[in-house]
Amino acid sequence: MVRLEQPFLATDEARQGSGSAKVWAAMAAAAMSVAAFLAGTEFGRQTPCSQAAFGVSMTLGNGAPHIATALSELRVSQPNCYPYTGGTCGADPCNSERNAQCRNGYCVCDTSCTGVDGNCYQKVYEPVGSAGFTLTNVKFPRQKMYMPATAPMDSIKTTMFPSSMNGGKDRFNLYQLPGNMSGHKGYFLNTIRFSDYVVAIRATAGTAVHPFGAYEVGFEKAFSPQRLALRVCSKGGSKVMLGGNTLVGNMEWLYVPHFTWIVYGYSFGDPGDGGVWKVDPPLHPLVEDSLEKCDFSSS
Repeated sequence: MVRLEQPFLATDEARQGSGSAKVWAAMAAAAMSVAAFLAGTEFGRQTPCSQAAFGVSMTLGNGAPHIATALSELRVSQPNCYPYTGGTCGADPCNSERNAQCRNGYCVCDTSCTGVDGNCYQKVYEPVGSAGFTLTNVKFPRQKMYMPATAPMDSIKTTMFPSSMNGGKDRFNLYQLPGNMSGHKGYFLNTIRFSDYVVAIRATAGTAVHPFGAYEVGFEKAFSPQRLALRVCSKGGSKVMLGGNTLVGNMEWLYVPHFTWIVYGYSFGDPGDGGVWKVDPPLHPLVEDSLEKCDFSSS
């Protein structure tokens, strides 16, 4: 009788081979999922689309409803001259030190520009540094800050894409406002792509673990200059920190935590390298000397 050879593996061997195949398949699937997520997220953030952060009419403390309409006649899209002081008027006129005019219940600078202190000044804002610089995170040197064309909640994010693919969304301009807020200089930070939006600190309102984050905010939303302006300090070597005050007076420094592309606020003193940004092209020594120095020795 001819003996037939067993064409199949023994049961234990078959199970072992099948288990190994499943492990490799699972590892391959996981790797592909991670790659798809990373590539898809980056691609999605670069897909051309219109700006999603639309300005809306705001109602402030005195109930006057048409500030966005009023400001639309007053150069609100110019980042080097913002007209709204943050003050309101109605039964009482604008405070005399503002040198502002009352328009639809709001104190505005008709032919001048508001300072970060909410007073009107007869000069436009001074640009700081080179036009169209990038901000690369020191802790994550492959990540640059940028202003997405659209993003959930209008968050400021970081990207690994080269500037040639970002269409000006990662090229920033910085303008110094006259006056000061709480003894510090104030600045508007915007991008070449979206010149009528600035980077500002706002509450995440329960949408994230972090209580505050960096958001793109349109001038036509008519926030006070104190809510739109940032504080900038120098760490030397063309490295800076950027932060903004909250409504309760806390200073929130822009930083990037682990496992996210979103820029959040850090309120516990020095955020470390995750809150330090390298400016490129480098700051001129005179410009860097004009900035406040970052000092956390008393915190």
